[in-house]
Amino acid sequence: MLFDRLTLAMHLLRRDGILSMYIDENEHYNAALVLSAVFGKENRAGDIIWKNSSKNDQSYVSMQHEYLMTAVVDKNVNKGNWTEKKEGLDEIYAAFAKLRKEHGTDWKAIHAAALKWYATFPDSNPIRDSKHYSWMDERGVYFPDNISGPNFGQYRYDVIHPMTGRVCKEPSSGWRYPEETMLQRIKDGLVHFGDDETTVPNNKTYLKNTEFQSLTSIKYRDGRVASKTLASLFGGKAFTNPKDYELSSRFLKAFETDREIIVDHFAGTGTTGHAILHLARNSSEKRRYILVEQGDYFDTVLKPRMMKVVYSADWSEGKPTAPETGISHAFKVLKIEGYEDSLNNLELKRSDAQANLLNELSEAARDDYLMRYMLDVEAKGSLLSVSDFQKPFDYTLKIAIDSAGAWEERKVDLVETFNYLIGLTVRHIDIQARQGFVTVEGWLPTGEKTLILWRDCEKLGYEELTRLCDKLKINPADSEFDVVYINGDHNIPSVVETTEEEGSLVKKLMLRQIEPAFLDAMFNVDDV
Repeated sequence: MLFDRLTLAMHLLRRDGILSMYIDENEHYNAALVLSAVFGKENRAGDIIWKNSSKNDQSYVSMQHEYLMTAVVDKNVNKGNWTEKKEGLDEIYAAFAKLRKEHGTDWKAIHAAALKWYATFPDSNPIRDSKHYSWMDERGVYFPDNISGPNFGQYRYDVIHPMTGRVCKEPSSGWRYPEETMLQRIKDGLVHFGDDETTVPNNKTYLKNTEFQSLTSIKYRDGRVASKTLASLFGGKAFTNPKDYELSSRFLKAFETDREIIVDHFAGTGTTGHAILHLARNSSEKRRYILVEQGDYFDTVLKPRMMKVVYSADWSEGKPTAPETGISHAFKVLKIEGYEDSLNNLELKRSDAQANLLNELSEAARDDYLMRYMLDVEAKGSLLSVSDFQKPFDYTLKIAIDSAGAWEERKVDLVETFNYLIGLTVRHIDIQARQGFVTVEGWLPTGEKTLILWRDCEKLGYEELTRLCDKLKINPADSEFDVVYINGDHNIPSVVETTEEEGSLVKKLMLRQIEPAFLDAMFNVDDV
């Protein structure tokens, strides 16, 4: 299953595209093999370990983490310049601002208090990763960095301690800067001195200048946070073990996905969509997304979650607590015909002789034959026939509504379906269903400017169609559109364009029928 889906996913990606997937320890080994087989071992981009639990209730090794596995289509194109903002910066800046108010310019007192503050956090807290930034001056928070020279003995001179007036201890390899540069840095207050000359001075490296780092492989984030987020949205438990949207948003930023299209093939509860909306709400970055899910919770969790997150950033017990944070957003929901839907709508037609032959087969052979025959042969006539295009806005199918086999009759959007089947880039749609027509304007993948005219053939016959085309100023003979599609029989004159390609004449029909184009694109799998 994973191999098939990863193969399809890779073909959707550009050469600089990225694939990432959450996986637990049960399938990590197999997933690694599949990922290497599809993308190539040389294009694996590393695994991130998400420590999301502290449970201690398993035999052997108690698993407390999941993996985020990554790969790129081509490392020669995607160079992997993935960076992330250090965690806990807001808390660190706030803590030092408070200490500054308490101690003024007593930098040693601030340093001592900062060390105590950092010590209050466990090692797993990302704030501890910045504990070396424990000093402060007028410019901000910094840490005393190495000031020794990269080449042994390159720069050697005396540096005078500003308080004792004596020569400071020199790094064993000499100073990093020429003497003139060093003196200027000292004058600018960019060198950190010890209490006396016995301590080697250091560079001041400011936190504000080093807020970003390479994407690291270990993330600490309690898995219960994601469950609580979902519970606050719905007023109770809605799903087991959801992913964390804030963690996902950090990965999306690190992968440099601004203004890109994010596709989640296993959307689950909509964590990816929530992460994208979170980023859109808090920055000017713009991402588009496609979420795909076949579980029943698409309608019960995923879709309402997206609507709730758009309306308010914060929720409590299923009620919005910050509607003023609502954002302008629109998304479209598409229900794609499924395997069960196809079966529900097939009509098997056979003669008595055929029935007798089938009865002579074993039950397994008969079922296998029937399934293949129905899907390969009967589907074309059962699911969609030319007659269905006479009233295209009334077309319905029996659509499965749960996993138990229940179904209900629902309308199918043939207009939208045809746009996808022919790969139309839509520019404008005019829906006048009450008047019996819909027009779509756009471009085919070939670049041809295209008009599609759908009509209810019972409302708009030959004469009515002619009058409608005159009213809409549609004339396939003019040069406004390269291609015009119309459904049903009509008397609009066809136009044939003749061009010469590679020494031979090629005729191209400018006015085309929707029915054959639709059915060919839908059922001709030889071209897929």
